[in-house]
Parts: sequence; structure tokens; C-alpha cells
Amino acid sequence: MVLQFSNFILGLIISIIIGGLAYKSKSLSKGGLAGAVIIGTSIFGFGGWQYFLLLILFFLSSSFLTKYRYRSKQEIGVAEFKAGARNIWQTVGQGGVGAILVFLAYLYPQLWTPLILAFVSSIGEANGDTWAVEIGVLSKKRPKLITDLRKEVPPGTSGGVTVLGETAALLGAAFIAIIASIIGVGNGRIAPVFLFCMISAFLGEHVDSLLGATIQAMYYCPTCRKETEKKIHRCGTRGELRRGIAIMNNEFVNFASTSFTAIISLVFSALFFMLF
Repeated sequence: MVLQFSNFILGLIISIIIGGLAYKSKSLSKGGLAGAVIIGTSIFGFGGWQYFLLLILFFLSSSFLTKYRYRSKQEIGVAEFKAGARNIWQTVGQGGVGAILVFLAYLYPQLWTPLILAFVSSIGEANGDTWAVEIGVLSKKRPKLITDLRKEVPPGTSGGVTVLGETAALLGAAFIAIIASIIGVGNGRIAPVFLFCMISAFLGEHVDSLLGATIQAMYYCPTCRKETEKKIHRCGTRGELRRGIAIMNNEFVNFASTSFTAIISLVFSALFFMLF
């Protein structure tokens, strides 16, 4: 594949414009803006507009849902800190694996199709996970811990699942898979693209939930008497580590789950091409 520097220039310009608007609307922090521009430019430059479009659709839909019924989320104490403004580590956690996969696909064109399917799957997982979190917390039924479905947990608890959240995760993964199929990702193989990406993304989203329920660091705010994923709760109080591993924060879990999703997709691709 011939590298077109015009793609990098175009990707940089569009990333700055969209990122700037997102920063102005408080969907991105300054660091998040920098991360989004780097990741967006890389994906457009090494991949092309189709893969950049998938990244943008993930970002726009996720940002919308983060702000959707934000006041209701505040009332139950699960709204994102700073109104959902993503920092650099959050952008890397959700889009960094995709950027790496597109770069690898450029370096190894003989593996272009499986690596691009893995890219789509990783974006689908990030999208499905965000949809599950932002819609699932609004469920009228209390979530249950994925590692023990008999145990109810407070809304917003890492590893907590609801029927509404599961449905949102499936739809979020399917949304990216459908768009990828329509715009011709994977050499026009609509059925494999849709199936590989949706299934891989949905399974990867559950890896995210499992990691969130087991190794992700969770803190307790003694002032608000609530659990939080952040060392410093939004009230300003330093939280006490209650479970998980300190370095395994939400951003690390996001990066790990998108990585696992890519691996799942690559395994599916290998099995498909071996059998067919």
C-alpha cells in the first residue's frame, strides 16, 4: 500500500477541527484533545477515510450518550467527572489499539484484512462498552456483578451488568460493524465483517466487565461514602483503595479490553480463512 502524505495532512486538519469542537463542548480535556489528534491523524494517514470515519462515529455517539440524561446520572452519582471530558489516557485506552492495528496493517499488507477486521472490532468494543455504561446506568433494575449474577451492586459499579446495558453493548458493537460493512471495509465481505466484528466486540466488552469486577482499582470516598474508580473523588477527597490493583485504573482496563478484542478477532479470522 502506497503511503499518501495528503491523508496525514487531511487527517490532521479534520482531527484538529473535530477535536477543537469537542474541547470547546467539554467532551475532551487538553490532553484528550492532543491524544485524539494524534490517534485520528495516524488512523487516517495509515488507513484512510473509512477507518477514520469509524473512529469519529464512535467518538460522536459516545460523547452524545455521555451527556444524555446527564442530570439523572448526577442524581444517582454515576456521572462522569468534568461532564465526561476525556483525558489523554482515556483516548489512548479506547483508540490506541486501533491506531496500532492500522499501522501494522500498513507495515504488513499481506495481513491487511485480518488486522483491519481487528481494528473494526476494537473500535466496536470501545463503542459497545461506552454505550453499555452510559445507557446501562439508567436501568430501573439494579445491576448484578458479572462474576456473581446473584449479587446486586450499585449503579455504575465496574463489572456490574444489566439487561439494558447488555442490549446497549450489543447495539453499540453492531452499529460499528454495520457501518464498516456498508463502507466496504474488509474487501466488501459484508457477512464476515459484520459477524467477526460484532461478535468480537461484544465478547471483548465482557472482558472489560470481567476486568472491572476483578483487577480494576476501586476506591472508597469516606466523605461521600461511595465507591469510585478515581483516586480523587469529585468532591476532592482522596479515596481509599478497597479492591483491585492500584495501577489497574479504568484507562488500563480499556486498553486491555480493546487489545483482547483484537486478539479474539484475529483468532476468528485465522479460523475462518483456514476453514474457507
